[in-house]
Amino acid sequence: MLNKHQVYLGDKQEVNKEIQKLSQSSKAQQLVSSNLIEDPSLYDYDGFVSKKNKSEKAIVIQKQTEDKKQKQPQFLNSILEQSKRREFEREAIKSRMNAKEVIKSGKEVYISESFKKQHEQIKRFEQIEQIQEKINDESRKRSNLGIYKSLYESETQKGQHSKTQEAQVDSYKIIENILIGNEKQKNNSQAIAKQQEDLQDKSEKEEIQENKEPINNELKNAQISKSRSRSRSKSIKESKQQENEALTKEDKLKQYKELMSQQQDQPSAKKRIRRCTKHDQDPRPYKCGCGRGYYSYPALYTHLKIKHEGQPPTGTQIPSDKHYGSRGRPREKNTKCDEESKHQVFIDEEKREDNKKDEKITPNQ
Repeated sequence: MLNKHQVYLGDKQEVNKEIQKLSQSSKAQQLVSSNLIEDPSLYDYDGFVSKKNKSEKAIVIQKQTEDKKQKQPQFLNSILEQSKRREFEREAIKSRMNAKEVIKSGKEVYISESFKKQHEQIKRFEQIEQIQEKINDESRKRSNLGIYKSLYESETQKGQHSKTQEAQVDSYKIIENILIGNEKQKNNSQAIAKQQEDLQDKSEKEEIQENKEPINNELKNAQISKSRSRSRSKSIKESKQQENEALTKEDKLKQYKELMSQQQDQPSAKKRIRRCTKHDQDPRPYKCGCGRGYYSYPALYTHLKIKHEGQPPTGTQIPSDKHYGSRGRPREKNTKCDEESKHQVFIDEEKREDNKKDEKITPNQ
């Protein structure tokens, strides 16, 4: 420090510098005092260093604990995956052997749900292997030197074997996820198709029910009309029965005579029958013992020849040469027929049939 008496004219610059230094030091002291008031531990360097060391130690300890938790053996994942693959391969071989034995034995086998799940897992594993083999083949066959390249890579990357195994495991997982996603998509599409089919079935059923209502109404109306017609017919029958009960015998006879006169006026609907040339009767008077019917002479001859080999059975009416000739032809008109009795049989049968018809027409007395 300089006194007032020591200041010279040549030392003015130095004096000015010292004055500036003093002013700066005073300002620095003021700042320090103000900072200490705000934070008394601001200039405590030793305390700051100790705190920093403690925080660094805590961070290191946390990292060590996390590393211990995350650390695993290097080849554990690859070993587990390979063991799973080998188990699947063994199960696939066993399932094939069992299938061959079942086919040979030809017996039925009960299949449980666990076996079905296992079979699905084996199929999925086979699909994954096929896809992985295709990928490996494509990577090896990109050029003519693919084999040598694969050998070179296998030798150079012996230390990185764990990384390749992990990548292979990841590829297996990716392929498996892809297959699972495809299966889910298929299941979803099937569910959507089922829902659409159910909706179509419901709409068809509703349409059928709507169409059934008018059909049922028509059927009901038809049944009502039938019941009405039946009731009318019953009432008509009852009225007729009452009228018949009220009639006397004389009235019934009059009705019967009227019906008979009406039938006589109507033309007869009898079939035309061939008649005999002499007596105007049926020319089929011969009967076979088999009971098939009546025949003429030539028809009987052919019938016996075809059906009975020329030997007539018992009960056959063998013709004579009086009515027909030796060859079954009818005689001339001038010739007389002596077998009128045979014609009389057919006449009696026709009368009986006419009497039966008359009995049906007679009223109830």
